[in-house]
Amino acid sequence: MGYYFKQAALTHASLGKQVMCVMTKEFTRIPPTTHGLPNMEPGNMVNITFKYCQEMKSLSELLISFCSTQNELLPDVLVVNSLNEYKRSKLLLSGTQYASILSLLSETVEYIGRRKQTTVLLYVSLSLALTQEEQKTWIDLVKQWTHELWILEGNANRLVCGRIQVQFTVLGSNMFLKTVSEID
Repeated sequence: MGYYFKQAALTHASLGKQVMCVMTKEFTRIPPTTHGLPNMEPGNMVNITFKYCQEMKSLSELLISFCSTQNELLPDVLVVNSLNEYKRSKLLLSGTQYASILSLLSETVEYIGRRKQTTVLLYVSLSLALTQEEQKTWIDLVKQWTHELWILEGNANRLVCGRIQVQFTVLGSNMFLKTVSEID
C-alpha cells in the first residue's frame, strides 16, 4: 500500500471510521507514516480491514458482496491501492475496463452510503508509465469518475491536485510535510 493511502487509512481509522483497504498483495514491510499524523498503533489498526484481490474479477466480487453485508460491517472508507496491478485474466486492463471498474467502485460507495445514511469515502491509486499525451487522456478518463485527482510527480516528492501542490520529504520511516501552496 502506498505511503499516501496507508496514511489516509490510518487517519480515518484514528477518527473511529471503519476502513477497508484492498490490495493485490500483503505488506512486505511497514511503510513510513507522515510526521505528526496517526501511526500504526493497535487502536488505529483495529478499525482497518485488509482484503487481498489479485484479479479484477475478485475485486468486482468483493464490491458486489457488499449487497449482502450487514450494515455495521460496511466500511466508512474504501481504499483501493494500485488499481493498475489488477489484471483481467492474464492481460493488463484497457481504458474501457478501467472506466468500468471505476464506475463500479463509485457506485459501490454511493450504495454503501445510502445504506449507512452517511458519506462513504473512496481512495484509489493508479500508477501508469505514460507519455505526456497519454497522461492527459488518462487524467480526463479518471476525472469522469472522481471528485479529486491527485498526481504524484515523479521523484519530486510533490502531489498536485488542480492548482494545489503539496511538497514533502521522506526520511527513513517518516514523511515530513514541507509546503502546501497554490500553483501560479
